[in-house]
Parts: sequence; structure tokens; C-alpha cells
Amino acid sequence: MRNYIPIDVDNLPDIFDINLEDEAYTFRIDYNRFSDYYTITIIKDDITLLEQEPLLLNQLVGFDLPDNRLPRIDIRVMDETGQADDAGMGQLGQNVQLYLDVVDPN
Repeated sequence: MRNYIPIDVDNLPDIFDINLEDEAYTFRIDYNRFSDYYTITIIKDDITLLEQEPLLLNQLVGFDLPDNRLPRIDIRVMDETGQADDAGMGQLGQNVQLYLDVVDPN
């Protein structure tokens, strides 16, 4: 079973500190009720590295951003059960989670 970041979708915004690869980050999860998707903001040392990126099913967080200050871990929005069609309300925090995979530096 993969490691994942638990999200409290019942108490948004969900703001929490997390250590990834010995680096401290602050994550903020919000919900866009008009478009039915959640977003993530990642902050490190009071600098916003990623702001309100939509959390889309089967996508990597921050994939298109070549910022070496972002976590050196792949964070993927995934449903291991294969039942979800999206990562919207009723899915994220249930079947859909933010899963962690270590990035190979080579």
C-alpha cells in the first residue's frame, strides 16, 4: 500500500505542515465549488511555491513547474480502487488521495 497525505475535506481550508524528504512545507487545500475541484497551495519558508493548483485525478502536483524548491517527491492524485471518475467533492479524501512516491534523482 502506498503512503498518502490525509486531507480533511470537511474542514476547509485544510492547512497543515508536513515534512517531505527532511524538508518542511505548509500545504493548503481549498475547494472551488463553482467548478467542483480542490486546489493545493504549497509554501516553504514563507514563500509560496505553488498556488491553488487544481487537484486532478491521475495527475502529478506541480508537474509543469521546474522549481527545485518543491518537494523531491512525486505527489499524485490517485484512486487505487479505480472507482472514481474525478477528484471532486465526495471523491477526494475518500477513494481519491494524494499519494507519495520518491523521485529518482538520476
